Amino acid sequence: MSRLTMPSVDKCLISLNPANGNALGFVEATAIEEIPHRVQQASNAQANWSSLPPVERAQLVEQAATALLANAPGMAARLSEETGKPRQLGLREVQQAARGVAATAKLAPGALEPRHQYRTDTATHHRDPLGVCAIITPWDNPVALIHGMMIPALLAGNTVLWKPSPEVPLVCQQMAEIYQRFLPENVLQIVQGKESQGRALVAANVQLVAFSGSSKTGKHIMASAAFGLKRLLLAMGGKNIAIVLADADLDAAAKYAVDSSLGHYPRCIATERVFVDSRVANEFEYKVAALSQGCRIGAWDDPNANLGPIISVAKRQQVLNLVSNALDKGAVALAGGSNHPEFFVRPTVLSLVSNDMNIAHQEIPGPVLCISHFTYPREAIALANRSCFAQGAVVFGNETRATAIGRQLGAGVVAINRGLPCGELPWFGAGYSGFGSGPGLDRYQPFTQSRISLR
Repeated sequence: MSRLTMPSVDKCLISLNPANGNALGFVEATAIEEIPHRVQQASNAQANWSSLPPVERAQLVEQAATALLANAPGMAARLSEETGKPRQLGLREVQQAARGVAATAKLAPGALEPRHQYRTDTATHHRDPLGVCAIITPWDNPVALIHGMMIPALLAGNTVLWKPSPEVPLVCQQMAEIYQRFLPENVLQIVQGKESQGRALVAANVQLVAFSGSSKTGKHIMASAAFGLKRLLLAMGGKNIAIVLADADLDAAAKYAVDSSLGHYPRCIATERVFVDSRVANEFEYKVAALSQGCRIGAWDDPNANLGPIISVAKRQQVLNLVSNALDKGAVALAGGSNHPEFFVRPTVLSLVSNDMNIAHQEIPGPVLCISHFTYPREAIALANRSCFAQGAVVFGNETRATAIGRQLGAGVVAINRGLPCGELPWFGAGYSGFGSGPGLDRYQPFTQSRISLR
C-alpha cells in the first residue's frame, strides 16, 4: 500500500486502486453522532432554499454543472482510478452528467409550475418539496447515478444529504465540493462512511430516502424507514435477461449481449443471462465468443483496455465463486472462466447454464455472460419470470412475436430488438429490483408532495 499520512482507520475512508490495491487517498468519515445535527442543518436550510423561485434554483445548479464540466478531465481521471473503468469511459460519464444537468435545469422551472385545472371549482395543482432527502449511491457510475437523483431533488426545493459508496470517496467528495461552491450553505452535504453511517442517515429525521444498490440493503432501508413513514425510491438489484428467438438478427443480438454484459455498463442495465432458441444456439454462441475476444482487461490508464478490474477483492471472489460453481455443475466456458489475473476477472461466457446453478439466480458483479437454450419460447418466459429480480429485459426476433413475448415478462422495462433505454425514458423496478421510477418523463414526482388548492 502507498505511504499516506492519515488519521486512524476508524476515522477515515481509504480509497484503494482496484487494479493494484494501492492507496489513492483518504477522506474523513462522518461521525455517527454528527448525522442528526447534519440533518437538522439541512432542515434549517431547506426553508430558504425552497422559497427561492425555481428559476433561481435552476441557475445556481446550472452554474455548478458548468464548473463540473470545466473540471471534467481531472474528475474523470479520479473517477477512473477509483472505479477501474477505462479513462475514456470516466470522461464520458462526467461530461454526460454535467451536460444533462444543464439541460434539466433549463426545463425545471416550467415543469414545477403550478398547473391549473377547471371543474366546478378552480383547482391548482402544486408540486411542493418534501424537505430533506437522503440519497445513498453505489460505486459503479457514481457521478451519473447521483445526478439522476440529486438534481431533481434540489431543483424541486429539497435539501440533500448524500452518502456515496465507501469504495469511491474521493471523486464523490470532489464533486460535492464543486456543487457546494454554488449552492447555499447546507443545501447539499456529503456523508462519508460505511454501513453504520448509512443506517444512521436513514434513521434520522429525513423525509425521503433514495437508494441505489443491493436488494439486501434495500430491505433494511424499508424496515427502518417504515417507522417514520418516509418516502422511498429504491433502485435495487438487477439480473437483466435477453431472449433470442430463432428468427432474430443474431449479429445484433450477439453484439448487444457482449456490450451489455462484458463492457463497463452499469450493473443495473447489464445483461447477465441470455435465453437462446436451441436451433440457432451454436451460431449465436460462436458470434458471442468471437466478440468477447475484443474485450481487453487492464488498468484505467491502459490505452488498450476497455474493461477494468473488479472494484474490490471481496466482489472479485464472489464472481469467481459463482463461475466455479457453474463449471462444477456442468456449464461450459466459451471464453474466460479460469486463469484470472490478480484484481481482474477475464471476460467470461458460460453456456449450458441451468437453474440449479447459483449463477442463474444471483447477481454477478463482474464481466460474466450466462447462456441457456430453450426449445419453446414459453420455457424462456417461465425461466425469466422465475427470477426474483425484474429490472430489464430485451427480446430479439420478429417484432410482432418479440413484442408479444415481451408483454409476458415481469421486467419493469422491456426493449424489442434494441438495448435497454437510458436518458429521458423512466425506469421502473419490479420484484426485488425495487420500485419507483428513475429519471424520466416526470423526474420530480418522487421528490415532491402534490397539493391541490381550490378557489
